[in-house]
Amino acid sequence: MKEQAVVLGVISDTHGNMNAIKKAVKCCGKADLWLHAGDYCRDAALVTKLTGSKVFSVCGNCDSINSSADVDEFINIGSRKIWLTHGHKYEVKHNPRELVFWAKQYEADIVIYGHILMLLILPGPKMSCYLIRGVRHILAVRYQPAANWRLERMG
Repeated sequence: MKEQAVVLGVISDTHGNMNAIKKAVKCCGKADLWLHAGDYCRDAALVTKLTGSKVFSVCGNCDSINSSADVDEFINIGSRKIWLTHGHKYEVKHNPRELVFWAKQYEADIVIYGHILMLLILPGPKMSCYLIRGVRHILAVRYQPAANWRLERMG
């Protein structure tokens, strides 16, 4: 069966800022799926309400220990595996090396994390890293099976 193109809305570190979330959703446009990379993971409920799309979220260092969200989520999109994490447990503020190590262990094709703004790590076949910094904590990413992952637009 042929894989379909997928648009992902990615947001993180919303910290309860409802106006910023509304602006981010509007800026991103239509997304098939949303990912919230932590810090106020409960804000994912507003993203669902505004978009009607499924939202995966993880907890960050500013979320309650009683949060129902996990620290890590693994999402399969077509033949690709996404690892969604906030990153605070992997020392991303200092160096992404630990995150890259675990990406190899988890066999993740892409790692999406927050904590120090929004960064994507796209591990290539030899685990080389490409870092894309999001603007105002939002990215829209399109997965085209023939073209692989690429940044579609930033808001």
